[in-house]
Amino acid sequence: MTEPRIRRAFAPQLKLSRNELGRLADRVEEDYQSAVSDHDRRMERFRGYLRRWRDLKDEPVAGEEDAPDFRIPLTIWQVFGKWSKQFMALFGDDAEIIAEPTGPSDQRVVRKIGRYMHWRLFKSMRIRRKAATFIFRQILFGRAHAYGPWLRETFFAPTEDGGEVELIDFEGPGFEPLAPDDLVVPGEDAQTIHDFSFVIRKYQEPLDDLLRGEGTLYQGIGEIWDDLVTLAEQAPGRDTPGDELKRDLDLAEGVNRESNLSARGSARVWEWCGKWRMLKRGAGDGRAGNYDRRQRFQRELLVRYQPDLKRTIGVQDLAQMYPLMAKRRPILEGALVADGSYWPPGFGELLERLEKQASAAHNMGSEAGMFSVGPVILYRPAEGFDPEELTYEPKTAIPTADPAGVRVLEVRANLEYPVLEERACLGYGERVTNVTDMSLGRTPEQPNAPRTARQTLALLEEGDYRVGLDTSLLKEDWASIASHVWLLDSMYAPQSLFFRVTEEDAGGWFETANGGAKMTQAERGGRYDFDIRFATSYFQKEARRDRQLALYQLDLQNPLVAQNARALWQITQRVHQAFGDDRFADLVPEPPDLGLPRNPREEWTMCLQGEDVAVHPEDNDELHLLDHNKRLREARVDPQRDEDAYHRLTRHCLDHIAQLQQKRLMAGLAERLAETVKGAGQMAPEQLLGMLGMPPGGGGQAPPGAEGQM
Repeated sequence: MTEPRIRRAFAPQLKLSRNELGRLADRVEEDYQSAVSDHDRRMERFRGYLRRWRDLKDEPVAGEEDAPDFRIPLTIWQVFGKWSKQFMALFGDDAEIIAEPTGPSDQRVVRKIGRYMHWRLFKSMRIRRKAATFIFRQILFGRAHAYGPWLRETFFAPTEDGGEVELIDFEGPGFEPLAPDDLVVPGEDAQTIHDFSFVIRKYQEPLDDLLRGEGTLYQGIGEIWDDLVTLAEQAPGRDTPGDELKRDLDLAEGVNRESNLSARGSARVWEWCGKWRMLKRGAGDGRAGNYDRRQRFQRELLVRYQPDLKRTIGVQDLAQMYPLMAKRRPILEGALVADGSYWPPGFGELLERLEKQASAAHNMGSEAGMFSVGPVILYRPAEGFDPEELTYEPKTAIPTADPAGVRVLEVRANLEYPVLEERACLGYGERVTNVTDMSLGRTPEQPNAPRTARQTLALLEEGDYRVGLDTSLLKEDWASIASHVWLLDSMYAPQSLFFRVTEEDAGGWFETANGGAKMTQAERGGRYDFDIRFATSYFQKEARRDRQLALYQLDLQNPLVAQNARALWQITQRVHQAFGDDRFADLVPEPPDLGLPRNPREEWTMCLQGEDVAVHPEDNDELHLLDHNKRLREARVDPQRDEDAYHRLTRHCLDHIAQLQQKRLMAGLAERLAETVKGAGQMAPEQLLGMLGMPPGGGGQAPPGAEGQM
């Protein structure tokens, strides 16, 4: 019995009764009201982090308007340092996405999948700028989110007959970073976004997009069109409350988006992802708690809701939208720290108290310095001295009845304490974040700082342990994002999709033509894990050069390498690549393959990759056949086996059997010849020549066909 095939992704609007749509609207409104208080409390903390990043100062307390209030930008420079390192690690010159097959049948196209995903993320989706925003919010707030649906972005071009035609600008996976106040989740214990009982995404949708999305994303827009137009003219540009974080951003940008003029032409939409128990077919209507009329198990729905009109404007089944995904909410996420909490600390939280303490120490020193340049003056009020007219300028004469009665108190400011306090806070910040002056390219000022290149590299190598902790989490988050993109392509991409790849990047592993290759629907049917190979930093390149040079010197002393031209060429090319020279092959061509025997496991991998494998005369055919027959038995019972690889290995086994029979035949002939030669001393010459297949007649006659060769 064959397994049922999973249907292709298709997400029509669910046709529900007006009463059922009203119940869904009530559910969305209730969930939002129950979660918004926890959400606002978290956004208030995030506001403080954002205000420090944009250097937005609160109004001073009465009486302290002229007091020093400089804020040391500790959060700013630490976030910039971490941000640049993580972004360049992900999107540097030699960064790469690697596909890892989960089954043996997917091994054949794994190189092609890796190059395709590299093109999809870096070129097709142009994810770099959006990823920069995502990484920034992940560092500052501790966790970041992005909206990742299948997008179809179009525009309309005028035609010669006076009409217009719809053209596709982009069709593929989306990646839209979400502001922290655009995502509302309940105050529940969770490890991922899919663990919450519901999630609400808030966004502004242009009226034209609402109308064009009728039947696909939305329903019932025509019925409320007049109300939407009126609402778009009158509604404010920001939620009140709910958009406090965005209001601070508006203040930092110097714009005002509070008026309805900024929101003209758009309406608010809440997108709710949660579980709902659907009505049974033929059971009629029933309230949400009437389990006799509702299905036993809940279904995960995506409901779009217009909060101003209290109207449900879209209902879709997530299982139909994303049938190949186990976790179907189209929201991607990444965390800075995996400490077991859903909202881990970011740099805003880690540096909050340190920045306040360092700023207080700095302002203390500033105030002490002000006393030294503007001393305290004591005078008799009746003597006519007016302090309002006193200005500290050279050649200033101020009349007074009793000059001797004016007394200046000299304040000797000791700035050692605030300087040490400020420096200690900055040092604590470096220890907390591991973003040090040295890692940012600045020379450390400590007296015990390393003075040589080797000492510097050794110190940075020790610091890589903390960097490795952060980057391993970053790698896992982006591997999940790559898997999400791959599954979207598997469900929604066309049957054959052209992608850009050069012959050099293809490396001969798959065919290319016209500057690219085609990814078919069958090739997208495999399941893969993805990994990120980070770009190499300057210090890593220096360490790699040293290791390659040391390895090169050891290899030259190894006779196994020194006597093998191909091995010498390979290690020499690696040394050149370590020094940034990728054109060594243009100067010295690669020597031909010596054709050494292969391991049977390697031969099976080559079959999975679509290559023909020839037997080698020096192969141990019996051992090879044992390994190959075992793999053939496993593949024979695998319903998802690679038929092409199975048949290639079968033909390869037949070649091994033929070679084994030939070797046995030759061994038998050699044994008979040895026995014949051994007994040749007891045989007549004519008998020996007859055994060897030579004509009798003595050695004076030439063999047949030898005439004329002298």
